[in-house]
Amino acid sequence: MAVAIKEHSPEEIRVKIHNLTNRYKKEKKIIGPSGGSPSEWNLYSKIHSILGGLPIHNTSNLVEESVAEPHCSQSLEEAADSDETEDVEEILLSVLEDPGPSSSSSMPRPVTKKRKMSETKKECNKLDAIVSENLKNIQKTDEQILEEQRKSNAILERIATACEVVQREIVSRMQSN
Repeated sequence: MAVAIKEHSPEEIRVKIHNLTNRYKKEKKIIGPSGGSPSEWNLYSKIHSILGGLPIHNTSNLVEESVAEPHCSQSLEEAADSDETEDVEEILLSVLEDPGPSSSSSMPRPVTKKRKMSETKKECNKLDAIVSENLKNIQKTDEQILEEQRKSNAILERIATACEVVQREIVSRMQSN
């Protein structure tokens, strides 16, 4: 039995991830820091396994950090309600893109612009090295081809000279007969 797969645009996927993230924040707020009653939302445990380890969603860590760092100006409520979902959405996208085995204890690293740029720069450097090596190989091959063509031309010149000598010899014998 064939299953029809509906394709979604990137914008639709981004909106869905944004909605899932916001729903997770609301459920987490309802449950509270102590765990409270379990969520009735059927996707909560799956989303929590992905987002639960992030500092913005782990209020107990935020409390420890705010005590350890009194200069922190953002309250827990502001942190939990903030619209800074870009990193969360990027994590969800990276998890969706990588269907490999995952465990709830190890969270994927957030894909940040700086990290993407760093990885892109590394890839560009690798490609640049490969291109440079290939150009050196091409130049070396071109030099070898040029040398072989010079040898071939020298041989052809000797053959042409020999042909001229033989032709003159033939003409000279024909005239003498």
